[in-house]
Amino acid sequence: MLAATIAVVQGSCGGGVAAPTADAGNAKDVADACVNGATLGGACIAGQISCDKVDACCAGTLVCDPGTQKWKSSGLTCLLCASFSCGPKTCNGGQFCLLRTATDGGVSHECAPMPPACARQWTCGCVKNTPLNCAMTGSCTESNFHVTLSCPGG
Repeated sequence: MLAATIAVVQGSCGGGVAAPTADAGNAKDVADACVNGATLGGACIAGQISCDKVDACCAGTLVCDPGTQKWKSSGLTCLLCASFSCGPKTCNGGQFCLLRTATDGGVSHECAPMPPACARQWTCGCVKNTPLNCAMTGSCTESNFHVTLSCPGG
């Protein structure tokens, strides 16, 4: 648990937290496993760590409370949630940049909220797999959990 706490503190300001996943072929106990989809107040087993891929300054991180065996906020906070550029706009944590290319070649820029399914997974892999009302034939980039998705159609 100490190593998980150190990892959270190290990545808590200006960076994301992405906990390692347990090796399926390893004989680790379930308590040592990284848990995808951890939710505040949900059940956990003491020693589990969340697989969150979020900017800890913006979304906070979840830890398993060994006493209640429920996910709780780590309580770590930062002074500033890092924003990022989306063309002429500025997106905040919990948003992604959506670029739509029109048939005339123009590009619109939008700061869109992370889809609910991606609330704890700020990654291209998650955003591209949710219905966003655009063709998923475009490209996606991410840097420090700031996601930019390019979609044709405007």
